[in-house]
Amino acid sequence: PHMIVNGSRWLANNTFVCRAICFDQYLVHVSIWIGEQFDKLQHFSTEIST
Repeated sequence: PHMIVNGSRWLANNTFVCRAICFDQYLVHVSIWIGEQFDKLQHFSTEIST
């Protein structure tokens, strides 16, 4: 029984770590995407102004 308790606690910790890492990756992807959109907007506006 002791092993089972430790195992479930380890599993809970791992899912939490995975969620934190996944959320981190998600934020990175979102910020990269926003940066790309911003770059496109800037290119678009410079093309219009010239």
